[in-house]
Amino acid sequence: MDTVLSWLLPEFFFSSLGISRRRLGLILGATVSFMVVVAVVCLVLLGEEEQTARQSATRFAAALVHDDPAAAPPGAAEYVHSVRRYFGPVTSARVIGARNKGVNTGDNADTRAFFVVKMLLQSHRGPAVLELDYDNHAFLSERVSRIYELTPDHAPNVSKAQRRQLDAAFAAAAASRPTPASSSPRHHPPCR
Repeated sequence: MDTVLSWLLPEFFFSSLGISRRRLGLILGATVSFMVVVAVVCLVLLGEEEQTARQSATRFAAALVHDDPAAAPPGAAEYVHSVRRYFGPVTSARVIGARNKGVNTGDNADTRAFFVVKMLLQSHRGPAVLELDYDNHAFLSERVSRIYELTPDHAPNVSKAQRRQLDAAFAAAAASRPTPASSSPRHHPPCR
């Protein structure tokens, strides 16, 4: 049995190297404890980042509805008038989703992750879904780095009826644009 264990867990059989089982147990215990602490810190930090992004998006929603750029979070004030100009008066806006988005450019030195928040608007043009990027390389920052419209099929947490309304509004807006809508999941309205 000892030979099988020594083959499966050789670190427990270092007594020939002068490492006692007690010391080995302390090292393994400290390593596992450190890993747990790092995991908890990462999960708490990601939760706080998501909460900060959602709160910032909620502030932007209020700024859109009330046409008040001063109430918008940092980086989003210039979007208030242009979004309202593109979609018409916004009667309601609410957060419908948030996620951590990873961007890998193929070079490990440039890989990064940031939160994006999806927002459902009710406007004069009809319903629409915006995505707010928080790609600003800062922890717990409310600064919005980019805002753009999503195609209806990329709208999370909407009912079938809302999705039909989104499809109809997006198709009507696409028909009135001088160029066809992008085939990518992101359609960039002239927000700036």
